[in-house]
This record gives sequence, structure tokens and C-alpha cells, in this order.
Amino acid sequence: MRTVTGRLGDALADRYLIEREIGAGGMATVFVARDIRHDRRVAIKVLRDDVAKRTGAERFLREIRTTANLQHPHIVPLFDSGEADGRVYYVMPFIEGETLRDRLEREGQLPVNDAVRIAQEVADALDYAHRHGVVHRDVKPENVLLHDNRVMVADFGIALALARSTVDPRLTDTGMSVGTPHYMSPEQAMGEKHITARTDIFALGAMLYEMLAGEPPFTGETAQLIVAKMMSTAPTPIVRLRPTVPEYVAVAIDGALQRVAADRFATAAQFADALSPDGTASMTAAKTLVTSVPQSRVRNPLLVGVLALAGGAMIGALVMRGVSASGTASAPVARAVIPLERDQLLAIDGYPLAISHNGKYIVYAGDDSGKARLFLRPLGDTISHVLPETDGAITPFFSPDDAWIGFFLLGSLKKIPLAGGAPIVIAPLPASNFGADWGTDGTILAARGDGSLFRVSADGGSPREIVSVPTDGVRRASLGLLKFPSFLPGTDRALISTDSGIGVMDLGTGAIRIVTPGRQGRYLPTGQLLFDDNEGRMRVVPFDAKRGEVVGTSVPVFEAFRGPGGGPGYFTVSRNGTLVYMPGGFQRTLVRVDRYGRETPINVPPRGYRFPSVSPDGRRIAVTVDPRPSRIWLIDPALGQAAPLSSDGVHSILPIWSWDGTRVAFARFPAGVAAMTWMLAQPGAGGHAVLSAAAASSGDDFSARVWTRDNTMIGDLIAARPGVVGSDVGRIRLADSTLSVIVSSPSDDREPSLSPDGQWLAYTSDISGANEIYVRPYADSGAAVLVSARGGVEAHWSADGTELVYRAGTRLMAVSVRTRPSFGVVRAPQVLFSGPFDFSQSRNWSPSPDGSFIMIKADPALGRQLRVVFNWFDELRAIGQK
Repeated sequence: MRTVTGRLGDALADRYLIEREIGAGGMATVFVARDIRHDRRVAIKVLRDDVAKRTGAERFLREIRTTANLQHPHIVPLFDSGEADGRVYYVMPFIEGETLRDRLEREGQLPVNDAVRIAQEVADALDYAHRHGVVHRDVKPENVLLHDNRVMVADFGIALALARSTVDPRLTDTGMSVGTPHYMSPEQAMGEKHITARTDIFALGAMLYEMLAGEPPFTGETAQLIVAKMMSTAPTPIVRLRPTVPEYVAVAIDGALQRVAADRFATAAQFADALSPDGTASMTAAKTLVTSVPQSRVRNPLLVGVLALAGGAMIGALVMRGVSASGTASAPVARAVIPLERDQLLAIDGYPLAISHNGKYIVYAGDDSGKARLFLRPLGDTISHVLPETDGAITPFFSPDDAWIGFFLLGSLKKIPLAGGAPIVIAPLPASNFGADWGTDGTILAARGDGSLFRVSADGGSPREIVSVPTDGVRRASLGLLKFPSFLPGTDRALISTDSGIGVMDLGTGAIRIVTPGRQGRYLPTGQLLFDDNEGRMRVVPFDAKRGEVVGTSVPVFEAFRGPGGGPGYFTVSRNGTLVYMPGGFQRTLVRVDRYGRETPINVPPRGYRFPSVSPDGRRIAVTVDPRPSRIWLIDPALGQAAPLSSDGVHSILPIWSWDGTRVAFARFPAGVAAMTWMLAQPGAGGHAVLSAAAASSGDDFSARVWTRDNTMIGDLIAARPGVVGSDVGRIRLADSTLSVIVSSPSDDREPSLSPDGQWLAYTSDISGANEIYVRPYADSGAAVLVSARGGVEAHWSADGTELVYRAGTRLMAVSVRTRPSFGVVRAPQVLFSGPFDFSQSRNWSPSPDGSFIMIKADPALGRQLRVVFNWFDELRAIGQK
């Protein structure tokens, strides 16, 4: 059967030769093609079938032709339009370069001069169009192309054509509304019929604000929330977010973003003039506009307060919960959303989120351009502040009086005063990836990276290891690493997470008694135990704190974002009942991305995908599919086929391929204990153990990453033996299950990748205090060469061995290397692309032999927002009474 692309290509064959699809959105699919008559490359946009039906093809084409006469150096012209194979299309020149959205995704914030120049060139295009009677109606970064240091605005008149030709009022219900919520003017958002040039001026002001601040002036989880915020509050002044912005630029932006259209600049030319230092007349006019408008337009003080608390509150939810128009609350529980600024996603190392006991502050470890930093956000403000001297910090937590924030950094446990000041070293202690808690007696309980538990005075001193369980035998294998300590009332007992479930630990004797399955238990003043059920679903169960026993049945309460490696959900609760969590979900999609960041969807249904691994021939993908018990699936992208490989109901994750592509190995968890297994790469095949029972009983945790030609597996090794700290790079010979160490240091060494010729081993190490990529000879212990720059993890070799690709934060980096006669870096690391991909866990992407990459995309809200529930304990008490 011919594909849609093929049929369209046949229909246009006499005029255009379609080369490939380059993008798809809510309104249209975009193709690159060759204009046969004029021998030039063009972009063909084809309306989606549902859009074409609802707009009416003939009327759309009639309306769009009215914009064809726009000729301006900053406007992308319309070459052609028509209908072919029953599909409506229009043709524009193919512009080499990138969109403004691409640049914002890569850089976050632009230099002031660049942002102003771009805005002025867009304003020039808008002014020309407005003088010819055309209002764009959908000015946004995606429609601004950057070509040869010149701005070109695309899709002029498309929004107008849609608006005028639409025959179905439900068009806006499909997500294809005319305009984009972050840049819509209030009058456009409210559906006013008479739209003027001042609508485009508002959108351009919002776009300039985003170029300078890193986010639009109004943000929210849904279009309704964005509009509600726009109608109820003013944007944060740009100079508060970016003090280097000149006053005249700030004043001009304020003039463009006025809520009432008549209070904005009359023309785009006036706005552009106000953005120049010598634009005196327009700047004076802008100041007059701003100062003549009342500064406070919001009359509901409670609504304003909650908006400020949340930094973008869910107004609709507040109304649903009973916030009255007079500002009095008829219900005690309120919900809000905190959008996280770009480049401040929660870090994937350590536990990243904590709330003060009084519920006034949150602190989180943020991924700021590939480097973890601590961000403090008062819940009564809309801005997060970087805490000084916290580069590389992880696992923050508050003191009982909220005067201090504890954290781990470069082999030390530190604290920093909440009121301001420099960090103070408490004690030398390796990084805690597994949580810490500060007791009322002034001691800190910390689960170290190797899973052992320590207690140390918050005033300083030597850490004391708490005797917990033997390091050998079945008990160690059963309990595994100790994680996420949390004091119970008093300071002599704590909740502790083990591989067998949540236990109550006697801190004097180290004895542990398991009380419920799950992990990351927190005792709440409501008399309930809050915990993660190992799926990212948070549950509560009645709990008798005095006896340390569960006394009822658990119920789910919310679903939280899962951390690295399927780690616990991210959530935190204050003593007075404010809950903060990062929302999670299991539905994710697979996409193929080329070296320039261009995506091609893989035609399989969304599922709980993670840890993709491409076969050596590039034809199949092995992938983990959630929820638990997770299974290994095989996917054929060309055929759009997906089928489970493992089907025995045992939790299985982290697939890798054998060198010849005939087998798939993965970590399997019978009885909760990890065991490496391999299967033939065909559904229904039997499994074969990799590690012998004797080796597994030692408690060693081995996760394979490479399967060599000589049937050796190389991977991450966490050895459960005295004196071993952190992870090493190890290998297993399949012939006899012999386990040995290849790379070992006092730091974490992990994520090995073997060069195609088998001579060189790339791996990640934090020996410098930050994660970096190193390469050393595989056959011996030769010197390691630093490859990355300013951070890197998860290295992969190219198929020809001349390049290493790795991840730095949300960016994929490439570095050219030579392997003969010795190893060396040929060219410094370069950014390939950055995008909205799911990097919440390591190993969540995979290179393909053809140079493309298989990436995972989650709900865009995941990892970019926190949800807040005020007075949450009232809900829990109600649950307890049912």
C-alpha cells in the first residue's frame, strides 16, 4: 500500500519532487521538495485532514492567496498553494538554518543585543504586513527563521486564513487554535472578532520577553491556565529576571504587553523604535503607556497570593475547590503548579527535592547547562535563586528549625544558612545518592552511595557507621542497599528503604524490621505512612508510629515522576501539610532523531518505554516497557511492529544486544535480586543465566552495557564487600561466569563503552568532582584521557570508531577522536542537538549505526513543573475516615 507521502508525491510529481518529511505539528506536516520547474528547494506544508475538513479547503485556499503579494526581506514568501490527492498544501522557499525556537531550546536566553535585533527585524516585517492589511495572528519562535544572520517570518496570513475559513467552531477544541497561548493577546484569547495589529505587537513583546528571560511572560500547565494568569496578574518585570536588560528595552516590553490593546504601541514601527537607545519619541510614548495604566489590576487578593505562591497557579482548580469571588476560601485544600524555568530541570543524580518544615521554601538540585546546582524558591515568590558555591551539589535537606540546608558536594557533607552565606563543611562523607534526614537532636542520618548508613553531628565531627546487616550471605542479598532514611518521632528509630521493602530501623542496634513493600517511606502527622509503591505511584497507609507497625490498607494518592534507573518518585511534604511533587506518567513515545535534532516518529503506540537499545544492524530496538513488572520488548521500526520478548512476569530491564544481534541480555529480578540473563532475540525464546548462583549470592550488583565478540559482558559493578565504595567497571566471561574488575578508583567509575576495534574503553568517572568521559586502553591499565569538557555521561562510539557521542545535561555532544597509533582527541566537543527528550534516567537513548539516535519523549510537562497541594493533610484525613 502506498504511503501518504508516496501518494502526495505522485499527485505533485509534475511540479515537485518530495525528498523527505522534516516536521509535523498540530496543523500541518512539512516536507522538503525540489521545485522541478525552477530547480530550487522548497518547503511544502500539507494541512492535516481534520484541519482541512473543518476549515474548508476552497475557502482556506482563497484566503491564503490574499497574502501571496507580501514581498519583504524579512517575510518568507508564499510560492504556491493548491489541493492534491485530497490534501490542501501551500509552498514556501526552503530556508537553511534554524528557527528561533531551536536557538532558544539550545541556549535558553539570548544575548540582549541579539534578542533586540531579532525583535526589531520581526517588527519591521510586521509593520510592512500591517500597512498592507495583513495581521499575522500567530507570531511565535517557531515561525521565526534565522537564516544567514537574518530574520525571516513564516506563515504570514495562515492564521488569518484559518480564522476566516473555519466552518467548524470545534477547531479550537482540537489543539489547533488560531494563535499560541503563550503569545496570544488577551483580546485574541477571549475570542474577540476584531483583531488588530496590536495583537501582533503583544505577541512580539512576549517573544522578546522569552528571548531575554528564558520563558514567556505567562506560563501554565494548560492554555486555560495561561489565559487565566494573563487576565489576573502582570508578568514579572524583565529586569528582575535579567538585570542587564537596558531600561529602554524593559519599558518597551512593558508597553507591548499591556492587557488593553489601546494601551499598547499603535504600530510595530513604534515598538521597534522604542527598542533603540535613540528611540526617544517611542520610548517616551512607552513610558506614558506604562505609567498611565494602573499597576494593580487584580482585585482578588487571595487569588493574587496563590498565584504568587505557585508561580503560575492552577486557577481553574482553585475555582473548582471553592475559592469565592470575594477572596474567601470555602475549602481548605488548594492546588497550584510551579513551571520550572528552562535549564533548571531536576538533576538525575541523588535525591533532588526538599521542602522546609514550615512549608515556606523548596530547594532542588537543578540541571543548569549540564551542571547540578541548588536552587532555592520561596513559595511566596515566582523566582528561584541559585545558592552560592553549590556547583555539583546533590541531595538537599532542611534542618528541623529551617535555618540550614544540608547537601553533599565533592566528598563532603555541607550546610548553608537559609538566610544567606557561604557553605560550611560538616564532615567528609562521600556523596549520598540515597537521601538524608536531619533529626531534632542535631544529628544527620545519611545513606551513602554504597548503600551504607551513617550518622554525624550537624555541628561537625566524624561520621559513625550504623551497624545494619552483614555484608555477605542471604540477608545482604535480600535487604540490599539501605536508602532514604527518615526519622520517626524521636531520634532512636528511622524508616529505611531496602530491596525487601520499607523497614523500621533501631538506630542503636542497627536491627531492621520490614513493615511494608515499597520504598521512600515518610511518616506523616496524620498517622499515616506515605511511600512509593515501586511504580512511581505514591500511597498512604495507616501507621502506628509507637509500635512501628502498619495498621490498615494502603490507597494510592498521586503519581510522581520517577527518578534515574526507575528510582523513587520525586515528592516532599512539610510538617504543616504542603505537598510538592513532580507529576509522573508511564506513556512515552519513541522517535528517531538525526544529528541536527530533526525528529521522525517511530510508528508504534505510546507505552512506558525506557532504556532503548538499537541492534548492531540498526533494524530493531530492544526496549524496557513499564509498568512493573517491566518487560523487554522488540520493535521493528520499518514495519511498525512491537512484541514482548520477556513474558514470564519477572521484572526485567536494561536490554543490550550481543555483538552479532542474535541475542539480547538484560537485568532480571527474581525475588527482588538482580540477575543478568540473555535470550535469543525472538519472542518465546528461553532465558539463560549469565551470572552463576555463587556469584549472585555475594550480593554483587552487575549491570551489563557491552557484549563483546569473545562473549564477555562489560558493565557497571557495585560490589557488596568490605571497603568497596561506589561503582566500578567490571566484566563477566560467559563461559564460566567469572566476574572481575577492569576500572576501579575511590570514585564512581561506570557506563563503559568499547570501541569497534575492541582496543579502547570509554567510561564515566567523577574522580574530578564532576562526571566526565575518559578513555583508556581496554587490554591493560594504561593512562586515561579526558574526552569531555565541563561534564559528560553515557558515552557511545560511532560505528567507525572516529567519534564519541555523549550526553551533557539535555544536550548530545560529539567529539572527534583517533584510535591509531594511539588514542587522542582530534576536535573539541561540539553540540549536536538538545531537545525535549526524557533524560530523567541514564541509558534513556541509544545511537543507531546510521548516525541517528533513538530517543524517548515523555509528556512535555514531566520534568518541567512541580505541583503543590496546600493543606494536603485535610485530604488525607478524609481518606482515613473512609
